[in-house]
Amino acid sequence: LFDENLKLTGSLEGIARGEQIYAARYLGDIVYFVTYRNTDPLFAVDLSDATKPQILSELKITGFSEYLHFWGEDHLVGIGYETDSKDGSIKGVKLAMFDISDPAELKVTDTCVLADADYTPALYDYKCVLADAGENLIGFAVESYERGEKSGAYLLFSWEDGKFENQLTERLRGYGDVEDDLYAGEIEQYRGLYIGARFYLVSQNGVTSYDRENEYKMIERFEL
Repeated sequence: LFDENLKLTGSLEGIARGEQIYAARYLGDIVYFVTYRNTDPLFAVDLSDATKPQILSELKITGFSEYLHFWGEDHLVGIGYETDSKDGSIKGVKLAMFDISDPAELKVTDTCVLADADYTPALYDYKCVLADAGENLIGFAVESYERGEKSGAYLLFSWEDGKFENQLTERLRGYGDVEDDLYAGEIEQYRGLYIGARFYLVSQNGVTSYDRENEYKMIERFEL
């Protein structure tokens, strides 16, 4: 920790040796951060005493999160990869919900592994993610590679009774098609947003609207 003059006031050393920090978020005097090698430790550290930061707890699960977002005051959403705990091989994109109501006893409330998803820009660009606890929406695009072919989809989830619930899986039309390179290689451009009872999937190629009050039934598609 550093003060306003960038003078070192306190530090934690020797934690998670051989691992890297993948994501961090601050809430009051508590910082939550993820490190990774073959498992995903989520640390909660008390920073209230700048001279003596203190680890409150450490939670280990398989895989790792590269995106973290507070979900209310007592939960934390993570988006990352599920991995094999022995060899570290990637087994799909993973959503995780952590219970941080007691920073001294972190818990995993639920996980959702998207085994067919090989990549999501959510891990590298926070603007790619729709995360709104008030509207109960978590949305992001994913990319899959199967037999050398690339495809994309936009996924929208809600948080219901302690579980992730899929509300919308929209295949990105023409994405990755050799004949339609207008869509190819543009997974980072897709954004989800809402206005009232309407949800919109937006890209540089057009806008598609859905009815939030009718199981996200598609209303209209406008293409450029």
